Amino acid sequence: VYSVGAMLVYYTSTFMAHIGTVFFPSMQRAVARGEMGEARYLYFRQARVALGLGIPVYVGFILFGRSFIGLWMGWQQFGAESVVLAGTVMAILSVNKLLLTSRIGLNSLLNALGRVKFIAGITLIEAGVNLGLSIFFVMGLGWGLAGVAAGTLAANILVRGLPLPWYGCRKGGIPFRTYLLKIVAIGAVATALFVSWCALVLWLVPATTWVRFGLAVLIALVGYVPIGGLLVLPRSDRRRLLRALRLGRFAPAERASSPARAARPDEQPVPASIGDSLEPDEYDSV
Repeated sequence: VYSVGAMLVYYTSTFMAHIGTVFFPSMQRAVARGEMGEARYLYFRQARVALGLGIPVYVGFILFGRSFIGLWMGWQQFGAESVVLAGTVMAILSVNKLLLTSRIGLNSLLNALGRVKFIAGITLIEAGVNLGLSIFFVMGLGWGLAGVAAGTLAANILVRGLPLPWYGCRKGGIPFRTYLLKIVAIGAVATALFVSWCALVLWLVPATTWVRFGLAVLIALVGYVPIGGLLVLPRSDRRRLLRALRLGRFAPAERASSPARAARPDEQPVPASIGDSLEPDEYDSV
């Protein structure tokens, strides 16, 4: 039952880890060159991209997970109680992953700064706290398999919730207030809006069959586009995306045959490096 609820959540960990893999080399080179402004910009960009992708995935698991498991495994074949328990495990682990997503760039930043011992130490402490809390929740409170997932969530909140962001911001030269406003607050507002939208969708289109489930997921994702695009996606990336969509309206042959035109006064040149595209109103003091 636990593996059914946890399987899809853990599968997404590999996908989310690739976000750090993409950004880390550039972040490491920026730190090595002493360009901390660009390193901080890369951190914020990585964090916002991770939130933009993580919110629909994990909120979807939280609200649609039980229906999916029931349709996948069968309410009668798997048992209604097992479906509910597996859905609860999926929801708890998804909350845990969503919290980790808001801090996904801090590990890359600290690794680039050479603060590997801190990450290793906090990981060991979290593992010990996770084990102790899981045993307490399962054996002491009788929560069963849900207690194992709750131990993971509680350990994450207690051990990484404040120490990791505080230490990462301190070593990276990022004001903690900026982290709270530009990452935590934006992520919380976007999550609340998407949760409300998904709840409305499930009320209007109950996911009782595969067709209804697919329709509900599609409507939910369509509704997330303005939330993620306008609220979570950084302004510079939003401009790049809109520019790419405008260029994509023309076929390659048409673009090649089009005469060169002079740049308009309101157009900005393509930056030579990522740090050159930093806008002060996006990330305070970065």
